[in-house]
Amino acid sequence: MVISAVLKFWQPVGIWAIVEIIIKKVAQGALLADAVGLGKIWQSVSIILAVSDPGDLGIRLLQLTPRSI
Repeated sequence: MVISAVLKFWQPVGIWAIVEIIIKKVAQGALLADAVGLGKIWQSVSIILAVSDPGDLGIRLLQLTPRSI
């Protein structure tokens, strides 16, 4: 089974903004929030994949999702 997703045009902007905050350590954290159904789950999975590194950057991530997911 092949599962894929296509990001909306605004999602990469949010993804890379948060990745930049994490990598440059500009802030102690970031919050991804918007209206229902705009793809926060896909964005957060993308962020986790972007900053995941076998070398471990010392990054702690917390993913909260609704029960229905």
